[in-house]
Amino acid sequence: MAYMTCKELDSETVYLQYGGAFPSSRGTINSFKSYMLMLSHLKEQGYERAGTYIENTNISMLKFALKAGWLITGVRTFKGSVLLELQMEFKES
Repeated sequence: MAYMTCKELDSETVYLQYGGAFPSSRGTINSFKSYMLMLSHLKEQGYERAGTYIENTNISMLKFALKAGWLITGVRTFKGSVLLELQMEFKES
């Protein structure tokens, strides 16, 4: 239904590089459920936190991410694009 590529930054931190939903689940609740399952899997693997960047014009993905629990923590520009930096803590305080 969906896919995600990740890069381990250290034993506690994973960076979500790229991802998306396949056409059959795009725009459905199943794409969000798949995304949440992937995040849950990363937590189960022992990561304490994750980070990602989302372009400021990608409103649908920003809504998706905020609903999933990501927090906007910064901003970066790259080749004319404005990227919002987001972080998520898996470890419960």
